[in-house]
Amino acid sequence: MLERHQSLYQFGGDLQEAHSRNPYSPETIDIRGAGDFHAAQSLRSALDLANRGRFDEAIALCQEAAELAPGYHEVQRIQGFIYEISLSYSEAFDAYDRARDLAEKSPFVRYFYGKFLVNSGYNPGLGLTELQRAARLDPDSSEVKIAVAEAHSQLGNFVDALEVANAVINGSSAGDSVCREAMSLAISVSVKGADRARGKSDWPKVAELVESTLASLGTVSKESLTVFDLDKLMLLGEACLAGASGSGDDYVARRCRDFADELLGIRRHRSPSHIDRRIGHIKHMNIEKGFAFIISNGERYFLHASQLLQREFFDSLSANSLVAFTPGPAPNEGQNPRALSADWLD
Repeated sequence: MLERHQSLYQFGGDLQEAHSRNPYSPETIDIRGAGDFHAAQSLRSALDLANRGRFDEAIALCQEAAELAPGYHEVQRIQGFIYEISLSYSEAFDAYDRARDLAEKSPFVRYFYGKFLVNSGYNPGLGLTELQRAARLDPDSSEVKIAVAEAHSQLGNFVDALEVANAVINGSSAGDSVCREAMSLAISVSVKGADRARGKSDWPKVAELVESTLASLGTVSKESLTVFDLDKLMLLGEACLAGASGSGDDYVARRCRDFADELLGIRRHRSPSHIDRRIGHIKHMNIEKGFAFIISNGERYFLHASQLLQREFFDSLSANSLVAFTPGPAPNEGQNPRALSADWLD
């Protein structure tokens, strides 16, 4: 009996330590005290079962945990997470809502609730509200701020999203990996915002978004930029060039041209060969045979699924999907040139 008691306390202590290290991981468990150890043990087993796709058994264990520790918010939060990954969104919403009511001052519960609402599309507006409340409860958390920025982006609030992402990048407490994540997010947000502004011929807005992104790029190491980041910067450069030629305001046109040159310089500095990259749209594809054709600047390129940087995305491509790639030679006379190292940009 004593040995089992000691083992339980060791297990509970390990769970507490894991949560302290990474409180915003859905796999860690927030423990209020020793009285939660038995319930937390069941919840840990429930998470293990859920990760193996045994969702009904996992929920049953959560219900056992609820009997062991009535009113324990993590029971409802983990139930919500299990329902979420099993795509049972209505049940997930109810469980997360109960968890929030049981722990109104927990930034972790509000974070997970908000992320679910945004990522699932169940209620992104409410998700943003929950994430903003989490940020007020834990103002030093970069994870929460990034989630707030992502929510703003999903709702089309691109300027707000950039502002939050830039705050993370420029925050003294953010680590290198967090800064890289925030920088990639800022670039993606800027691309989305610039694309929308370009569609409205709102060239001052394009310039504003790109200028903000360039300011943040000036604070990070260019070596941290990935191929995907550089491909996105190429898209921003195209938006700037469109503004340079399309704006009737000489000042705005000049700014757009200068920004396009600066973006090109960043790409060249990070990877000289990236200058050869192209952007195109999927024109035709054959999923069963694993190939597609890309149209770029009026030229037709052959893309084999093996040339996608992330092969698993091939089945998600469709007509007009936007891709970046490196042009390669045609293998034989009369055949289309190849698209190499392709990246899905949508």
